[in-house]
Amino acid sequence: MKHQTKIVSFFTLVSLIGGIWYLSVDHNVNWKTMAKLFQNFHLLVLIPALFAVLMQVFFRTLRLWVLCSANTSLGWFDCARAYSFGQMLNCVVPAQAGEVVKSLYLKRKDSADGREIPMSETLGLLLADRTVDAMVFVCLAIFAFWSHPDFLFGDLKASRMPSLRVILLVTFVLIVLLALGKRFSKSLRVYRNFFFGLSILKNWRRLSVAGVCALFAWAAEMIALYIICRGQDINLTPSQAAVILVVLNLGLAIPAFANLGTFEAAMTFAMVHLGFPLEKSLSLAAVHHLLQILGVALWAITMWIVYQLRHTHSLEESPAS
Repeated sequence: MKHQTKIVSFFTLVSLIGGIWYLSVDHNVNWKTMAKLFQNFHLLVLIPALFAVLMQVFFRTLRLWVLCSANTSLGWFDCARAYSFGQMLNCVVPAQAGEVVKSLYLKRKDSADGREIPMSETLGLLLADRTVDAMVFVCLAIFAFWSHPDFLFGDLKASRMPSLRVILLVTFVLIVLLALGKRFSKSLRVYRNFFFGLSILKNWRRLSVAGVCALFAWAAEMIALYIICRGQDINLTPSQAAVILVVLNLGLAIPAFANLGTFEAAMTFAMVHLGFPLEKSLSLAAVHHLLQILGVALWAITMWIVYQLRHTHSLEESPAS
């Protein structure tokens, strides 16, 4: 574990230093211009964008509850608390460590038939939740690159650096395999142990509702991205927003603490290749990353406050022993 932490820390540090060096030397990024761009993000832009991020978290929580409530007595608040605390950890620690926290919170309740929910079942439910999200993500990727096929292939003959284009294409394919492999290979590897939790995927009605929730969650993130881009006088089309989010989430398959560097690099890469200015793309990536973390943090704080209030209320109503 310590060895893995050192590797991730080293990778994060190298990516940050390398990214700053690459932008400063190879692309001559004007950091003073960057500072002015950050000043253009007014509260009238940030507050609606943050609200959209909160709606994104809400629909992801709702998706988890739709799947969990089929065979268990878990309520919406139980799922919201588990999701918020686990996702907050995922925002800081790499390798999806927050999924274990979600599972620990979900297994505390009894199921509908009175039995205790084992941790293996809650992990199966979380894998089912991830699978639904991955299926919608694949649909989003198909829509994105069907609308922008030049983003993947471009005009290699006209490029000044065709070898770089080929390398980027191969890297992109590898990241796709890594990202989807993380989501699907786990489901296949542990299917037998988590069969009951994963069996919710056979319930087409629940699966459809969860899929709609996942779609709304992605749409909310696209709206948040559109709002902050309008703050920099950039008009995103739905297909452009889809390309940015697909490349961004594929880039997050690379482990880094708090996704520092990888988040900004992936989103900036996508926006620049769509024809947007480098400085604006980098500033938008940093702000979007900050809003994502802030949205999850606010949701987690709200769930903690609600839990404390409910716990205090239950103690006041309990009879004196």
